[in-house]
Amino acid sequence: MMMTAENTMEKRAELKGYNIMVDCTDCHTIIVFRFEQELAGTDRQVDYARSILANKVFKVNEVAGMMLSNRRMTSDEYHNGIASLINELSSLTDAKYIIEHVK
Repeated sequence: MMMTAENTMEKRAELKGYNIMVDCTDCHTIIVFRFEQELAGTDRQVDYARSILANKVFKVNEVAGMMLSNRRMTSDEYHNGIASLINELSSLTDAKYIIEHVK
């Protein structure tokens, strides 16, 4: 699940429990996402796998921000890439696989 919202303290408080990052193309917008797919594994593995998935998106967003600032990526490429990454990571269903292979 991914959506965008206005970057305000009230909106951030309302979205508690979701992963939030600032849109690299507009600092007044946030990208909100959460991995809600059913994952196979123990509760501990599932929690760790979800944190790995979120950290992967944050790392890619950081690199994409640098590419945007160096004009190596357009705004549309940025938004399509982040959406594609979140959709791809949402298709993973095995916590053990995520822990061992997603870096």
